[in-house]
Amino acid sequence: MQIIVELGFFVSLLGLGFMKNTGSADLEAIMARLSEEKAHRLLLESDVSMLMLQDEKRRCARRNNGDLCQTHCLNKAGVAFTARLSRDLTHSARAVVPFEDVLVNEGNCYNPRTGKFTAPYRGLYLFSVTVISLPGQTVHCQLMKDDIEIGRLYEGETQANRHKSGSVTVVTVLDKGQVVYVMGYYGIGVETIYGGLYTTFTGLLQMKYD
Repeated sequence: MQIIVELGFFVSLLGLGFMKNTGSADLEAIMARLSEEKAHRLLLESDVSMLMLQDEKRRCARRNNGDLCQTHCLNKAGVAFTARLSRDLTHSARAVVPFEDVLVNEGNCYNPRTGKFTAPYRGLYLFSVTVISLPGQTVHCQLMKDDIEIGRLYEGETQANRHKSGSVTVVTVLDKGQVVYVMGYYGIGVETIYGGLYTTFTGLLQMKYD
């Protein structure tokens, strides 16, 4: 495309009569004029690119009120995990559920050995838990932030040939270093959670606070 534009300019100069005398001086003058036009075009393209960038920043600031623009557009802290139970787990009250089969662990903040997620930043987080009971049995679990319950789920099925699932989703603010995990509900006896990769624990950072 650039070659075509330059040839078009060259042809236009021919039409203006610059090539009536085909001496070397005329050719040098034409090439000098062509170089000036190319430099001018590059300068204009640079100005357009700068204006487009400035316009995008202004539109981003309007959408997110300035402060949120930096959070969403510049601060891309990757913190997210999903883990599952690969086998049935028998647990009791206050026992932490270790979801050991890790699918995603961006930021490496979830520990599959302990079943606990540790917040690397102060921010707004989302957590979701789905737990399945064995046929004819019940399961009671709590979603905990440090030692405070932030979610509760129950599942049970009276029919001996059917499973039952329960789930909970919570949005919460965590300070750096706070821990979130799933454990057996206080006061229950021994229960068994169905594994088979159906029981899952997910969490992610929604917004990092300064």
